[in-house]
Amino acid sequence: MKNILCFLFLLLFLSAKGQVVLTPYGFADINDTAKKYIVLDMSQKTRRQLFNETLATINKSILTNSKKRTIDTVGGTSILLTGETQPSKITKRSIPFYWKYSFSYSFKDGKIRFEVNSLIFEAKGSAGEIFKISNPNKNASKYACVFGYENQVVNQEAKTNIEKFVNDLINNTILGIKEWETW
Repeated sequence: MKNILCFLFLLLFLSAKGQVVLTPYGFADINDTAKKYIVLDMSQKTRRQLFNETLATINKSILTNSKKRTIDTVGGTSILLTGETQPSKITKRSIPFYWKYSFSYSFKDGKIRFEVNSLIFEAKGSAGEIFKISNPNKNASKYACVFGYENQVVNQEAKTNIEKFVNDLINNTILGIKEWETW
């Protein structure tokens, strides 16, 4: 029975799809880009269970190697995760950037609301070199942004990698919460 449950969770994890999509205005729900957050359905769990299990998952396995990582909580109703990653490339050809992030989780019985408050990319040893999500200039370089003039995607590789970073974080949170049921 335990092997079957482990297999089902592994299957869930491997089949997990993107939850959010990157737009010129930030992250949005992949099914409704007007929403700047997603709601994860975790039926059968109370707000308190979801808060505790999410907090434990974050402490154990979410961006644990980040610099300046802080976790702020508010009375069992929300978690704010902020920090910056070690320098890493946005694309194969880019220079390394610190990925400075702020994510929030809010809880209700059976539901988790996840939102990307900010995600900023600053070059290592920066003299103001920043990779932008959106740069509306006509001459926007694909090496400096994801969306250029008229909000057209100019760097698909960067868009894909940034979405993967956030979606992996969401999927790892879900997996961590699911693992609480099997230990």
